[in-house]
Amino acid sequence: MKTIRGRLLATLIGGLAVTLSVGGAAVYWIEEASLTRAFDARLESRARSLATLVTHERGRLKFDGGDAALVLADAYFEVRTLDGALRKRSDNLEDFALPAGPLDADAVAFADVDLPDNAAGRVVWMRFDPAIEDEDEDDVEPPAEGDEEEDEYLAHGPVETLIATAALDREPIDGALGTLLSALLIVGGVVAITVAGLVTIGVRWGLRPLDRLRHQLSSVSGQTISRRFDDGDTPAELAPVYVELNHMLDRVERTLERERSFADAAAHELRTPLAELRSTAEVAVRWPDSAEAATALDEVLAIGSEMERLVESLLLISRGHATAGNGSGDRHPTASIVRSCLARSAKPINDKRLQLTVEVDEAGTLPAPSDAVEIIVRNLIDNAVRYTPSEGRITIRGERGGNGVADLVVENGPAGLVEHDLPRLFEPFWRREESRADRTHVGLGLSVVQQIAHAIGLRVEAALSGDQLRMRITCGG
Repeated sequence: MKTIRGRLLATLIGGLAVTLSVGGAAVYWIEEASLTRAFDARLESRARSLATLVTHERGRLKFDGGDAALVLADAYFEVRTLDGALRKRSDNLEDFALPAGPLDADAVAFADVDLPDNAAGRVVWMRFDPAIEDEDEDDVEPPAEGDEEEDEYLAHGPVETLIATAALDREPIDGALGTLLSALLIVGGVVAITVAGLVTIGVRWGLRPLDRLRHQLSSVSGQTISRRFDDGDTPAELAPVYVELNHMLDRVERTLERERSFADAAAHELRTPLAELRSTAEVAVRWPDSAEAATALDEVLAIGSEMERLVESLLLISRGHATAGNGSGDRHPTASIVRSCLARSAKPINDKRLQLTVEVDEAGTLPAPSDAVEIIVRNLIDNAVRYTPSEGRITIRGERGGNGVADLVVENGPAGLVEHDLPRLFEPFWRREESRADRTHVGLGLSVVQQIAHAIGLRVEAALSGDQLRMRITCGG
């Protein structure tokens, strides 16, 4: 499993390794270039010294062997013509021939070569014209007694351009670069190990707030939901996370409190019919053949129907939340949804001789899944039909809201409500006192409407207009 600590360590240590490698390579390359330039300068000076030892005197090519022993003692050298004919070679080359250099350039040229005994070397080629010395034979002093003639005549003929080739063993460069490489490896290794250790400690220390947050999260349960995360020494990067987590716990706590209250209310509503059901059953068991038994059975049927409606309302809330949660369902025109819901309530509307007015735009829709909208509209219409007295009025119409979306309004009356009743309309199982004796109402209709509307981003508002109760479905804000 990937971890933040692992990713940070891999990134930082990998970056360190790359940086050290690139930096070490750059130092090595710069130092190699510097040593090579200095070595080439030394090598070029040998080639120029070799060129000064070759002169042209009275039609002959002469080489000053005496001075060569002084200035070219550590070098390998050759003097050749442009066509490759050898004019002079150093004794240390023996039968070994230095490679021929470029002939089409006036400037000096350098290259790495192999020397005798497979030694690594560096060579320079330089074109030059030998100096001309015009001396009279009478001016030439004979060598002193005991001295040897060290001048060597190489060839006869006119003055010609020559190539001086000088080579040196590059062991000084290779030795210095080897020492530098060893130092870079040792220093780089020590730095890498040290920095890697410091990075590991720093990452572990920097991630301690996440470990503390994990421990706090693991302690959250239904019994400790009221606790909040302590962000005392939290880094600035994690402060918004702590804030959002505490806000989330606030929402969860409110939701759990609503669920507990709802469960308590549902248990209370179920306890009463269950107690009545038990008492009625006991009467029927005690006097099975009496007239009370038939009455008890009717009572049991009524209680069972009441409990069935209660359970259906609870299931309706669950189905509405599921529909809102997955966002399923196409958006159908609100008018078709209203007609479908009114068709289900046609019988009670006719039985109570209610005055029904419908003014809904055929093309209007609410910005929510139609399945959830249908549950809301059906419950609003059912609630209006149930609580509107005989020959009352129900009006369903579409109104253009302030946000440009068509709202849906359901009015019914006379409602028999007062202003202080409005905040309690959406409480689960709340009913007016005069309605509690009616077992066909469980008091969950508007609670279902509010919960589902909130889940799908709609808002349901209740208001009184005279004796009319006005329920408006509008976009949430």
